[in-house]
Amino acid sequence: MRITRTIPRTASGHRRLVALSTGLAAAAALLLPTAAAGAEEARTYSADRLAAAGEAVLGADVAGTAWHVDEATGTLVVVADSTVTTAELARIERRAGRNAGALRVERTPGTLSTLISGGDAVYL
Repeated sequence: MRITRTIPRTASGHRRLVALSTGLAAAAALLLPTAAAGAEEARTYSADRLAAAGEAVLGADVAGTAWHVDEATGTLVVVADSTVTTAELARIERRAGRNAGALRVERTPGTLSTLISGGDAVYL
């Protein structure tokens, strides 16, 4: 599972941390079928709709969330920690608009935090 973005809560306010993954976008474009008219019943969404849903989650700017594409189900999984309220989840769904059906919300105990900062090198 790759986490696309987390929005941690810090003492100094909400600090944005964006972890971009070109491989994830390429994999989604190759592995996810294109949604045809009426395919929403099958709950399969195109890479474009999943990307739009991801942008909507990013635009909602709710701290304590992270998200990734579940390639097996063709949905965007939004992981919300214990600090995220139901009103904030509703804001994400409103922001997603017609792509809200592509979202699957999962709760996780505790709070999400980052272990590195944007731009830090990753050594393997």
